Amino acid sequence: MKSSSIIASALCNIASASPLGNIQTDTSVELSAKLLYPPQKNTQMYNLQVKSDDANYNGSYATYTNASRTSVYPIYTVTKTQAAATKFEFYNHTAQGNPRFSAYALDDRQEAALMGPGPAGELLYLVNAGFPTSKSIPAGMLMEWATFIAPNNVLGVDDGSLLTRRTFVVVEGANKNNTIALWDGSTRTWDDIVPITLNLVKACKWKVDCPESVSP
Repeated sequence: MKSSSIIASALCNIASASPLGNIQTDTSVELSAKLLYPPQKNTQMYNLQVKSDDANYNGSYATYTNASRTSVYPIYTVTKTQAAATKFEFYNHTAQGNPRFSAYALDDRQEAALMGPGPAGELLYLVNAGFPTSKSIPAGMLMEWATFIAPNNVLGVDDGSLLTRRTFVVVEGANKNNTIALWDGSTRTWDDIVPITLNLVKACKWKVDCPESVSP
């Protein structure tokens, strides 16, 4: 299913917004015990694999590219090969029992975030925000991080939203280059979008069998 039309009025500010209510993080997700650079030995690394009814994207993976007109930060797109997929580790900064966690691309200096134009935020793009702080949010943008959940190993967002139809999508087109974003589930967009899910799949363990972490 694709959606392509003019942007309508936003229903809610997504910065104050959740997708799926009070869903707890699946206990099978192995969170890092400690954030280090590089990751400590035996840290479980994950890929984000795309599931979609669209055969062009089903089975592909998330990877990030250089900054573009869509984002001042490197933005995540899809790749067909697992070898090119970004490896993530997940870490919970908050008190034990809080289901929300952060996603990092290999180390604690490359945190994944969601960012898009305000005030509506109908599309929040998945970006590599480095080490984000309130001062690093670009003017006119909404941005959030450390709000990820993974019920049944499917990536979601729990940020307090009342919106119940939000979903990750691939934003198609020459200018958007098949980027990954969180769509509010209601607002029409200028761009063709393809609904997807992002599934956590185990890639390797750092300093055990991750090729880039093991000396030849």
